[in-house]
Amino acid sequence: MIKGLLDKYAVKRQLNDAQKVRVENNGVLLASGLIAGEALIGLLFAFFAVVEWKTPIIFEEPSFLISLLVFVVVAIVLVRIPLNNAGKPDEPAPPSAVF
Repeated sequence: MIKGLLDKYAVKRQLNDAQKVRVENNGVLLASGLIAGEALIGLLFAFFAVVEWKTPIIFEEPSFLISLLVFVVVAIVLVRIPLNNAGKPDEPAPPSAVF
């Protein structure tokens, strides 16, 4: 869903092929970092369970609205940062685009 939104904005901005490759590369790197961060937080919560520490009170009864807000913020970050790093149209394409 977020990738489709990113593609829609890339077409709207009339990005050339080199810029589209830069946007996709930045998006993949950003998403990979978020996935790795999620795994580290999972390990932190597992550590809390092993040592029987109580999790912070905010996590005991999470709200759907807070999770929806976090999802919207992550979606905005995953769309805006790659589009802002698309570069100029006259810049050469990254090596992965030259085949």
